[in-house]
Amino acid sequence: MPQTAPIRPLPRPGPPDPHAVLGVRPGASPREIRAAFLARCKEVHPDGDPSDPSRHGRFLRLAEAYAALSAPR
Repeated sequence: MPQTAPIRPLPRPGPPDPHAVLGVRPGASPREIRAAFLARCKEVHPDGDPSDPSRHGRFLRLAEAYAALSAPR
């Protein structure tokens, strides 16, 4: 009977990098983070195009990234 390789689970992607989601560099100032968040909000807010259901998820990821980067350290 031939040996088969063990089945390995597929790697799960981790949470997205909050800097990449907001489009800021690591080490960005709180002012830069807030400005990027507000600018991106205008682009992806669900009210901007209610017929696009993907906007809700993108807006939530944006809000989570902002919360992660604006939390006190």
